[in-house]
Amino acid sequence: MTHNDAWSSEVQHRIKTILAAIEGSKEWGRMMGMSETQLSSFTAEYDQMLEELYTNDLQLAHLLDDADLVIGAKGPSADMKGAPLSLVANLIDMTRREVNSVVRAISSARGRRMPKAYEPAFVGLARGSIYIGVNAPESSEGIFPDDPMLKAVKTAMQSIKVVSRLVAQESDIDAIAAVVPDPAVRDAALKAVQNLSPNGRSGVDQVIIGGSATEIGGAVNDGTAVLTKNSRTSARDMSKKPRKESENGEFRGEVREIDLDSRRFELRRISGLDESISIRCVYPEKFAKTAHKWLDQFITVSGVYERDSEGFPRLMHVETVRIEKAAHKQPKLLN
Repeated sequence: MTHNDAWSSEVQHRIKTILAAIEGSKEWGRMMGMSETQLSSFTAEYDQMLEELYTNDLQLAHLLDDADLVIGAKGPSADMKGAPLSLVANLIDMTRREVNSVVRAISSARGRRMPKAYEPAFVGLARGSIYIGVNAPESSEGIFPDDPMLKAVKTAMQSIKVVSRLVAQESDIDAIAAVVPDPAVRDAALKAVQNLSPNGRSGVDQVIIGGSATEIGGAVNDGTAVLTKNSRTSARDMSKKPRKESENGEFRGEVREIDLDSRRFELRRISGLDESISIRCVYPEKFAKTAHKWLDQFITVSGVYERDSEGFPRLMHVETVRIEKAAHKQPKLLN
């Protein structure tokens, strides 16, 4: 997998600049007749800056250059020297879960689920608070560069990065839709950003999203985003309402998966559509107590929906639900 070294090069440049400043300061100090002890005290601030660059910044820069997706946590509980193991484990598990949720939204149009072989690969940790990096799996026997599922994993991580930046920049939903045109993928990425953002209760004040430079939707994503508690609210609010371009409609299909926490489900085997197409459905709170009854059922939903660039319905904000009959396979309840 090819990545650039833009972040590492920047830190190396800063290191060289500080080394030159130290040498220049010592040369001037010797001209003034300073002792070695005095010289050490004279350059102590530079030495401290240099140690910080070598210990934290350079390690993080390598991770940002090498990983497709980097997620970091900053705050009282995220000190790398004493962070609870549970916080590190939760950050890794949350990264896996949110990437997988976006992959499902991308691959559902092909009727595929992500096998273990396609799960993101752990790259490493970096100090200076907690940072973890993950990569899409390498091409190998049975996994080729043009494999649709491999592309879905890469696109999922790119989508999380670019949507994170746009949310952090307080962009509106139309700006996000311009870069992530598939409504289902956009909604999944917004939910991922919402879930990754600090909730104000875990001792984490900021979540940093970055990684190697990528291009998505014609935009190059080569920086980092700083997500806060406000980002969590913004992402949630943008995913709650349909866009102006939405249409009114009704669809009949089978509920195979439902996420009761995020109030979302996938409608499959939809009448009048190819069996590989599914619609990601968002339902309002009024259905919170009855939504579990839709599992393993054929239902008819009506509401407003958005199409993808190929004209297929992909995201619906549900207004009414009518149960038709039971399906034949066992359902799956997502946690």
